Amino acid sequence: MRKTDTEKFANLIMKYHNDMYYLALSICKNEADAQDIVGETIVKAFEARNQLRNDARFKYWIMKILTNTAYTYLKRKKRLVFEEPVEEIAAKNENSDHGLWAKIMGIEEKYRMVIILYYEQEFSTREISKILNIPEGTVRSRLARAREKLKDILEAEQSGSF
Repeated sequence: MRKTDTEKFANLIMKYHNDMYYLALSICKNEADAQDIVGETIVKAFEARNQLRNDARFKYWIMKILTNTAYTYLKRKKRLVFEEPVEEIAAKNENSDHGLWAKIMGIEEKYRMVIILYYEQEFSTREISKILNIPEGTVRSRLARAREKLKDILEAEQSGSF
């Protein structure tokens, strides 16, 4: 890889680093693990950089690698749920409403993932299906269920405050 290719790769990583971190954090709910996952993802992506044919697809490509890396990482550590309070995670996300972020982090992972990939990362349902290796119809149904769960949480919160 020529120096310009390496610089281009580094620039793309810098552009999407925050997105990568917050996706990793949404999967593992632990800052240190999220940083490790992002680091492993960058190494894997750099090693596989010649497989990327279209720079316009870089974000999709890197998020797919990140998702696979995160699940492998968690299996390797033999734990799926971490102890960091949701409120601390929410406070660290400067790009979204903290209260809503905390609610999203509180729903089941399968729903949380599609919400984050769809709304925060702006992937299509088709792209999400490829990232998560699930049918597109499943993505759409999980999105609908996630919206319903968030709506229920918000309604319960409102009725509790009156």
